[in-house]
Amino acid sequence: MKRFLLPLLLFVLCNPSLSHSAKSAPKALQNDLVTIEDAHFLINKYLSCQLSLPPSLGGGTPFNSFTMHVRFKAPAKGLISRDIFVAFSMRLFTEAKIRLASEIPGLSTEQTIRAMQCQEVANRAEHTEYTYFVTMSKQGIDSRIKDKQRGTEQVTHEPWDRGLNNLPNI
Repeated sequence: MKRFLLPLLLFVLCNPSLSHSAKSAPKALQNDLVTIEDAHFLINKYLSCQLSLPPSLGGGTPFNSFTMHVRFKAPAKGLISRDIFVAFSMRLFTEAKIRLASEIPGLSTEQTIRAMQCQEVANRAEHTEYTYFVTMSKQGIDSRIKDKQRGTEQVTHEPWDRGLNNLPNI
Protein backbone atom coordinates (compact mmCIF):
# COMPACT_ATOMS: atom_id res chain seq x y z
CA MET A 1 0.00 0.00 0.00
CA LYS A 2 2.79 2.45 0.91
CA ARG A 3 4.55 1.97 -2.40
CA PHE A 4 1.42 3.20 -4.23
CA LEU A 5 0.82 6.18 -1.95
CA LEU A 6 3.91 8.20 -2.95
CA PRO A 7 3.35 7.89 -6.74
CA LEU A 8 -0.34 8.72 -6.28
CA LEU A 9 0.51 11.79 -4.18
CA LEU A 10 3.09 12.97 -6.76
CA PHE A 11 0.56 12.42 -9.58
CA VAL A 12 -2.08 14.55 -7.83
CA LEU A 13 0.38 17.33 -6.95
CA CYS A 14 2.00 17.50 -10.38
CA ASN A 15 -1.10 17.13 -12.55
CA PRO A 16 -2.33 20.67 -13.37
CA SER A 17 -5.94 19.56 -13.78
CA LEU A 18 -5.98 18.09 -10.27
CA SER A 19 -3.71 20.58 -8.56
CA HIS A 20 -5.29 23.25 -6.33
CA SER A 21 -2.96 25.97 -7.64
CA ALA A 22 -4.17 25.54 -11.21
CA LYS A 23 -7.79 25.85 -10.11
CA SER A 24 -7.24 28.84 -7.85
CA ALA A 25 -5.45 31.07 -10.40
CA PRO A 26 -7.85 33.72 -11.74
CA LYS A 27 -8.70 33.41 -15.43
CA ALA A 28 -7.37 36.95 -16.03
CA LEU A 29 -3.86 35.73 -15.14
CA GLN A 30 -4.00 33.25 -18.01
CA ASN A 31 -4.67 35.87 -20.71
CA ASP A 32 -1.81 37.50 -22.59
CA LEU A 33 -1.35 41.19 -21.87
CA VAL A 34 0.49 41.73 -25.15
CA THR A 35 -0.80 40.75 -28.58
CA ILE A 36 0.99 41.02 -31.91
CA GLU A 37 -0.89 42.81 -34.69
CA ASP A 38 0.57 44.03 -37.98
CA ALA A 39 4.12 43.18 -36.77
CA HIS A 40 3.69 45.33 -33.64
CA PHE A 41 3.45 44.53 -29.93
CA LEU A 42 0.13 45.88 -28.73
CA ILE A 43 -1.52 46.45 -25.36
CA ASN A 44 -5.03 47.75 -25.99
CA LYS A 45 -7.40 48.08 -23.02
CA TYR A 46 -10.63 49.85 -22.15
CA LEU A 47 -10.79 50.67 -18.46
CA SER A 48 -13.31 51.91 -15.96
CA CYS A 49 -11.39 53.92 -13.36
CA GLN A 50 -12.18 55.58 -10.08
CA LEU A 51 -10.20 58.11 -8.09
CA SER A 52 -10.80 57.77 -4.36
CA LEU A 53 -9.52 59.64 -1.35
CA PRO A 54 -7.31 57.57 0.97
CA PRO A 55 -8.60 56.76 4.48
CA SER A 56 -6.38 59.45 6.00
CA LEU A 57 -8.16 62.09 3.91
CA GLY A 58 -11.74 60.94 4.21
CA GLY A 59 -11.74 57.20 3.76
CA GLY A 60 -12.30 55.89 0.26
CA THR A 61 -14.68 58.64 -0.80
CA PRO A 62 -15.01 58.56 -4.61
CA PHE A 63 -13.52 61.72 -6.09
CA ASN A 64 -14.03 61.03 -9.77
CA SER A 65 -15.03 58.10 -12.01
CA PHE A 66 -14.21 57.86 -15.70
CA THR A 67 -13.49 55.52 -18.59
CA MET A 68 -10.18 55.35 -20.38
CA HIS A 69 -8.83 53.78 -23.56
CA VAL A 70 -5.17 52.80 -23.17
CA ARG A 71 -3.00 51.64 -26.08
CA PHE A 72 0.74 50.91 -26.18
CA LYS A 73 2.40 49.99 -29.48
CA ALA A 74 5.94 49.09 -30.61
CA PRO A 75 7.54 47.16 -33.49
CA ALA A 76 7.71 43.47 -32.60
CA LYS A 77 11.11 42.94 -34.24
CA GLY A 78 14.41 44.73 -33.95
CA LEU A 79 13.61 47.55 -31.52
CA ILE A 80 12.51 46.25 -28.14
CA SER A 81 11.91 42.90 -26.49
CA ARG A 82 8.43 41.92 -25.37
CA ASP A 83 9.52 42.03 -21.69
CA ILE A 84 10.99 45.54 -21.97
CA PHE A 85 7.88 46.65 -23.89
CA VAL A 86 5.74 45.52 -20.95
CA ALA A 87 8.10 47.17 -18.42
CA PHE A 88 8.03 50.51 -20.29
CA SER A 89 4.27 50.32 -20.77
CA MET A 90 3.63 49.74 -17.06
CA ARG A 91 6.02 52.52 -16.06
CA LEU A 92 4.34 54.95 -18.42
CA PHE A 93 0.85 53.93 -17.28
CA THR A 94 1.87 54.46 -13.64
CA GLU A 95 3.13 57.95 -14.56
CA ALA A 96 -0.18 58.67 -16.31
CA LYS A 97 -2.09 57.50 -13.22
CA ILE A 98 -0.03 59.90 -11.10
CA ARG A 99 -0.83 62.78 -13.46
CA LEU A 100 -4.56 62.00 -13.43
CA ALA A 101 -4.71 61.43 -9.66
CA SER A 102 -2.79 64.66 -9.02
CA GLU A 103 -6.20 66.38 -9.32
CA ILE A 104 -6.78 65.37 -5.69
CA PRO A 105 -4.98 67.93 -3.53
CA GLY A 106 -2.75 66.93 -0.62
CA LEU A 107 -1.74 63.40 -1.66
CA SER A 108 1.71 61.91 -1.32
CA THR A 109 3.15 60.03 -4.33
CA GLU A 110 2.19 56.67 -2.82
CA GLN A 111 -1.35 57.88 -2.05
CA THR A 112 -1.62 59.25 -5.58
CA ILE A 113 -0.67 55.89 -7.12
CA ARG A 114 -3.15 54.03 -4.91
CA ALA A 115 -5.91 56.63 -5.40
CA MET A 116 -6.69 55.43 -8.94
CA GLN A 117 -8.16 51.96 -9.30
CA CYS A 118 -9.05 50.62 -12.74
CA GLN A 119 -10.90 47.55 -13.97
CA GLU A 120 -10.86 46.35 -17.56
CA VAL A 121 -14.25 46.49 -19.23
CA ALA A 122 -15.21 43.95 -21.84
CA ASN A 123 -17.22 46.26 -24.06
CA ARG A 124 -15.31 48.73 -26.17
CA ALA A 125 -16.88 51.91 -24.88
CA GLU A 126 -17.82 54.33 -27.65
CA HIS A 127 -17.43 57.20 -25.25
CA THR A 128 -14.29 57.34 -23.13
CA GLU A 129 -13.35 60.44 -21.17
CA TYR A 130 -9.61 59.85 -21.58
CA THR A 131 -7.41 58.24 -24.20
CA TYR A 132 -3.78 57.40 -23.50
CA PHE A 133 -1.86 56.28 -26.58
CA VAL A 134 1.85 55.47 -26.56
CA THR A 135 3.95 54.59 -29.61
CA MET A 136 7.51 53.35 -29.26
CA SER A 137 9.74 53.76 -32.32
CA LYS A 138 13.44 54.13 -33.19
CA GLN A 139 13.16 57.84 -32.37
CA GLY A 140 11.85 57.22 -28.83
CA ILE A 141 8.54 57.12 -26.97
CA ASP A 142 5.64 59.32 -28.08
CA SER A 143 2.74 59.71 -25.63
CA ARG A 144 -0.62 61.38 -26.03
CA ILE A 145 -3.15 61.87 -23.23
CA LYS A 146 -6.44 63.34 -24.35
CA ASP A 147 -9.09 64.60 -21.94
CA LYS A 148 -12.23 64.63 -24.09
CA GLN A 149 -14.37 66.41 -21.47
CA ARG A 150 -12.03 69.38 -21.19
CA GLY A 151 -10.92 69.26 -24.81
CA THR A 152 -7.24 69.16 -23.83
CA GLU A 153 -4.42 67.03 -25.14
CA GLN A 154 -0.90 66.54 -23.82
CA VAL A 155 1.69 65.21 -26.27
CA THR A 156 5.21 64.26 -25.17
CA HIS A 157 8.30 62.75 -26.77
CA GLU A 158 10.90 60.92 -24.70
CA PRO A 159 14.16 59.85 -26.36
CA TRP A 160 15.34 56.32 -25.57
CA ASP A 161 18.34 57.47 -23.51
CA ARG A 162 16.01 59.25 -21.04
CA GLY A 163 13.57 56.33 -21.06
CA LEU A 164 16.29 53.79 -20.31
CA ASN A 165 17.48 55.88 -17.36
CA ASN A 166 13.98 55.73 -15.86
CA LEU A 167 13.48 51.98 -16.28
CA PRO A 168 13.75 50.16 -12.94
CA ASN A 169 16.81 47.95 -12.48
CA ILE A 170 16.12 44.35 -11.61
